[in-house]
Amino acid sequence: MKLIATIHPKDVGLNDVPVDVTYRERRAARAVLRDDSGRIALIHGAAEQYYKLPGGGIEDGEDIAKALEREVIEEVGTKCTTDMELGSTEEWRVDESGALHQVSYAYLAKTVGPIGTPAFTDGELAEGFSVEWIDTLDEAVSLVRTIPYDSSTRVKFMTMRDAAILEAVKPLL
Repeated sequence: MKLIATIHPKDVGLNDVPVDVTYRERRAARAVLRDDSGRIALIHGAAEQYYKLPGGGIEDGEDIAKALEREVIEEVGTKCTTDMELGSTEEWRVDESGALHQVSYAYLAKTVGPIGTPAFTDGELAEGFSVEWIDTLDEAVSLVRTIPYDSSTRVKFMTMRDAAILEAVKPLL
């Protein structure tokens, strides 16, 4: 899978990260998910006023495509098919929760069947998660990139990751 972006602590304004940091490893799947009208699903985190792509962690032994399908059902409330592999992003995060090396595998996906109710976790509910359907790719990119000045480091990493994934879709749509 081609690499879309690599994001380091300095990219989000952290210049004093110790060199001896031990990173926890995590793999995740992300979707640029479109419905039958071509709208794009974004998850809005109201507590910190950010937008992100649907997706999340891949469980041990889980196939990437199955993880993506599971995450879309949980976060958007619908089944999906993957249309195309977009690429991967790599984050070398150092934030409020520690040090994390995360590789996210991104796909262009389409909804299948009715759109129901998401099954957000307690943590996602505490962050004020909701699904919003965005009419255009440019609007989705703009929303993902627009975060409050005082956003957490975690949100800054997510924003850079998801903006890079959305930019990778532009030549394809």
